[in-house]
Amino acid sequence: MLPPKNPKLVCDNFLDQHREILKSLNKLGKVNIVGSYGIDVMYDLDIDIHVIMNNFDLKKIYDAYSTIIKKENFYQSNFINTHDFIEYRKLIKSKEKMLAYLKGVYIGFIHPVTKNLYPLKMDIWIYDKNHTNSSIDDCIKYTKMLINQPSKKKLIVKFKKKLFDENKRILHFGLNGKKIYQGVIEEGIENLEELIKWNEKREI
Repeated sequence: MLPPKNPKLVCDNFLDQHREILKSLNKLGKVNIVGSYGIDVMYDLDIDIHVIMNNFDLKKIYDAYSTIIKKENFYQSNFINTHDFIEYRKLIKSKEKMLAYLKGVYIGFIHPVTKNLYPLKMDIWIYDKNHTNSSIDDCIKYTKMLINQPSKKKLIVKFKKKLFDENKRILHFGLNGKKIYQGVIEEGIENLEELIKWNEKREI
C-alpha cells in the first residue's frame, strides 16, 4: 500500500483532529516538529516531534502520555524509556544512530487516517535540554536552504518515492531522509544513481 498523494494535508488534518497531542506535549517543554513534515518534503505519513524539557521529569511524561491515550483513540501506541538505560552510552556507536537511541523517552503512535486505512506514524522524543541532538538544527537549516527552491523540494520527494519500500515503510540502499537532504541540498546531487553511489562512499 502506498502513501496518499497529499501527505502534508493529511498530517495537517490529523494534528487538527487530535489536538490533545500537541496540547499535552506543550505542557512538558518546547515542542519542535522536525523531519520531513517540518521541512515540508513529505512522501510518507510520518510526523517527527522533539520535546525539550528544562528538567527531565519522567512522572510528567507518564501523565502526558496517559492523558493523550485516554482522549485519543489510537490503533497502536508505544512508550520506551531510554533515559534510565545504565548502558546507554554503549548503544551509541556512531552519530548516525543518535536518533535511534536518544537519551530520554520515545512515544510512538500509529493510526489509520485514510479511506483505505493507510497508517500515519508519529515518533515523539522527549529529552532534557542538556542532551545534544542535531535534528532540530537540521530542520531549521534545511528549511532555510530550501526557501525559494521548489525544484529541490520536488527532487527530494521524487527520490523518496523511487526508494520507498511499501512493505517495510523504509527507503532502500541504506538511505534515509537526512541523507537525501544532505545529498540534494548540500551536495547538489540531481541523479538517483549518483545519490546512491555518494551514500555508499560515505558508508565505507
